[in-house]
Amino acid sequence: MPRSASFGHLALNYAGKYLPLEVLHSAAGHYIGTRDASGPVSRESIEYFRSEAAAWRALKRGGWSQLTNSRSTQGESTDKSLSLASS
Repeated sequence: MPRSASFGHLALNYAGKYLPLEVLHSAAGHYIGTRDASGPVSRESIEYFRSEAAAWRALKRGGWSQLTNSRSTQGESTDKSLSLASS
């Protein structure tokens, strides 16, 4: 993901919402995604992070990978093979 990315591509492409990237949390861990007033809109990162601080570092440094489909919107992954990123 380019370091200049600051909005959720999946949120825009699949929900029509231009939302800033931020660190969110689910039962699977911390991830980079978007939310609006109603709650989570998209999970943008492939990775889950062990801590909120690690996720923020990845977001600020561009050290994360963009999901390329809407399979994991609403902040929850359907892919059980994803592992926690260590940083």
